[in-house]
Amino acid sequence: MNKDSNTGAIRQRNRQLIINAAVREFAQKGFSGTTVQSIADLADLPNPIVHSYFGPNETLYQDVLPTFP
Repeated sequence: MNKDSNTGAIRQRNRQLIINAAVREFAQKGFSGTTVQSIADLADLPNPIVHSYFGPNETLYQDVLPTFP
């Protein structure tokens, strides 16, 4: 696997970890009880990584909202 495809795979994995953690946090704590830090902790990623993928909590919430029934 070359460096570019490896980087792409890591980005995909990190993005999915963040989304999974965000869905879980928002479902359990709601928007006001969820922080980017709590999502980062659950995803086991540094807070700046979560911010680099999604920005503020509001953006992440809007991105995962369609996954809720």
